[in-house]
Amino acid sequence: MSAISFWMGPYVMSHRFSFIPDVKIFIFYFFFYIIGWILFKSEHLLDHLMRFDWVCFITGLVLTCIHFLSMSSVSLEINILLNSILVWLLIFGITGLFMRSGSRYSKLMRYILDASYWVYLMHLFVTLIIPSFIVDWPLPATLKSLFVLTSTGLICFVSYHYLVRGSFIGKFLNGRKYSRKLADIKHEEKSTQLKPTLDR
Repeated sequence: MSAISFWMGPYVMSHRFSFIPDVKIFIFYFFFYIIGWILFKSEHLLDHLMRFDWVCFITGLVLTCIHFLSMSSVSLEINILLNSILVWLLIFGITGLFMRSGSRYSKLMRYILDASYWVYLMHLFVTLIIPSFIVDWPLPATLKSLFVLTSTGLICFVSYHYLVRGSFIGKFLNGRKYSRKLADIKHEEKSTQLKPTLDR
């Protein structure tokens, strides 16, 4: 990642308001996609992330504070190196912590996981539209941010529940349609786990 960041220069996270993709930004995000794909294909290695999850997480937070406080006083190369290290420490640390604390089955978490791809695809459009309606409201920026966050979450999850979960869109995104009833989620999970046995 450091090599890619050095190649891209100081404006790694810049965005383009164009349908034509920027090659450097594409390669930057594609690198994370490849790492995720490798981890998905090496599922048996994920348990190792829990061994040093707290160490990675705390070290990543400390480096984030150092990076934030010193970015204006150190060279570009040091900033890129710090940024690369802290990103991976936080990724591995947070992933390990979630695996440690969220491994028990939960209908609600299963529902949120099913909805996550749709929410990911939709949230950016919603967060671009809502602020344009409230920009003139006489409210502090903090309250406006909370309003945008809350309304975006509601719109994304409500639209998923009624327009996506049991429709062809849900099948396209998640590989199958799901029941809209929370009580049916556990049954679907059991059916999914039994399917490989039944197919033998």
